[in-house]
Amino acid sequence: MKQLLLFCAVLFLHFYSCQLKIDSTVILYSKNSLIYSSMSNSCYGNGDYSKKYQAQNMLFVSGISECINYSSKKDIISFYFDGKKYYMADEAEQKNAFFVNGYRKQLSDLKNKFKNFTPSELDSIDDWSRRLSEAYMRQLRKEASDKVFSKEKNGIAILAAHPTEEYSFTGAKFKILNFSRKTIKYITFNFYGKNAVNDRVGKNVSRKGIGPVESSATGSWLFENVWLTDIVESMKLISASIIYMDGTTRIIAITDNHWLDEEDLDHLDRLLE
Repeated sequence: MKQLLLFCAVLFLHFYSCQLKIDSTVILYSKNSLIYSSMSNSCYGNGDYSKKYQAQNMLFVSGISECINYSSKKDIISFYFDGKKYYMADEAEQKNAFFVNGYRKQLSDLKNKFKNFTPSELDSIDDWSRRLSEAYMRQLRKEASDKVFSKEKNGIAILAAHPTEEYSFTGAKFKILNFSRKTIKYITFNFYGKNAVNDRVGKNVSRKGIGPVESSATGSWLFENVWLTDIVESMKLISASIIYMDGTTRIIAITDNHWLDEEDLDHLDRLLE
């Protein structure tokens, strides 16, 4: 809701003279996980779906129509996301929420509202929704980028560091994102294992990963038989010792601030496609 109110405040500040467009801007929140570029004759989404969209993202409604699904009618909502038009059928389980000027509206009220617009007004609303969706995508990209690059000062981000199950033994997997402008030649991980009750298993362990890992790229390594036991359930990553291609070195003490959810990185990559 805070995101919606902030976005609406920006609209009013910049476009207060466009009363028709503001009053007719319908923002849709849906729990639906997929939005489609077209609808079939039987009211089902088809065509390409957006890989950038996440449930509860803002969608900017451009029209409401009806579709015949066997013997019953369905309301079809058309809207824009990332400058492209998409569709969905209004389903009870999706719990679609519509807002105009920050106030929640019923779909039935919006249907009547759209019926009273002239063709030229509908064209204007369609264009307005497209432009707003493009502005919103710029906002989403900035938020996703800020989340990822908040780790930049750390030199690297840790995407994965966990034990891997092997027969009677335990391995270790690591994945990092290189924020340095330099290419990583070697990286040595210093860590220890922990059992199911969070007690240390043995002494500190080190494993050396071979690059190259270029700037802004990811690197991953899988080491087998790190522990000659299968009781290791988790690990504590202590530090990473890095040798760059230019011969310089850096030792990084790993803290909670170095961890980055790989889904956040994947989400940014999708938004930038």
